[in-house]
Amino acid sequence: MEHIALRGFPRRKGSIIKPTNSKIFENLYFPRVITLDTETTADEFLNLKFGSFAVHENDIFLYGGLFWDHRHVTEKEYEILKKYAEEHNIRLFSLEEFIQIFYLDVYERKTLCIGYNINFDLSRIILDYGHGRYSRKDGFSFKLTEDTTYPRLRIKHLNGRSYNVEFTRAKGKYRKERTFKGNFLDLSNLACTLTDNKSLTLEKACEIFDTPIKKKSTEKHGVITPGYIGYNLTDVKATYELFKKVRQEYERYQLGIPMTGIIQPPVLENRHLVS
Repeated sequence: MEHIALRGFPRRKGSIIKPTNSKIFENLYFPRVITLDTETTADEFLNLKFGSFAVHENDIFLYGGLFWDHRHVTEKEYEILKKYAEEHNIRLFSLEEFIQIFYLDVYERKTLCIGYNINFDLSRIILDYGHGRYSRKDGFSFKLTEDTTYPRLRIKHLNGRSYNVEFTRAKGKYRKERTFKGNFLDLSNLACTLTDNKSLTLEKACEIFDTPIKKKSTEKHGVITPGYIGYNLTDVKATYELFKKVRQEYERYQLGIPMTGIIQPPVLENRHLVS
């Protein structure tokens, strides 16, 4: 007698997966990707201090940079960020400038936004938050900008480690044109799904998928130093390399749905074969 484990990718109750030529999915593959990672204060509030991002198209690096939050960065820390950016030829943006870039790419260009535990990073780059309304009343609604023509972000926990990230309905000039909910991918969830793990750190996921760039360690969080900045930049590079490996593995299943359509861990069913 042998055991065979069958992997299944469940969908939401009541949903229908249509053929790949259906308009239900505008993109099965995402040529343009923005990778995001943030660093926070080391207290219970975990407020944003700085972060970095990188935009790739067809696996070619286009641009990227560092961004910082003036609300939680001291003048001395800002000078460290500024000097590091100048010495390494990296662009340094304010949080407000980065939010403009974020909406331009993720909302306007429908770029895939990825991160490792991305719900945490997205919830750091906000101005304010509130509770979701209507069908998303159990989630949180995040305000990223004072420009009301752009939608808020909404994050709702589904089950286990799964959650849904989407833009709310737009107002102003975008209200009649679109109800685009965004393309967001948490590599933590997908890496666990593909490896049958309940949880994985970025470091462990990079080891399993044998990425060319691995996550580095740091002795201290919450204080901006040149080493800490390098640590964050490496996280973004490692995350993108992990994305390429995970994408390659996911495409082997030929499910006909985008990676963003996998929102919960795999279902394993044991079958017995009598020989």
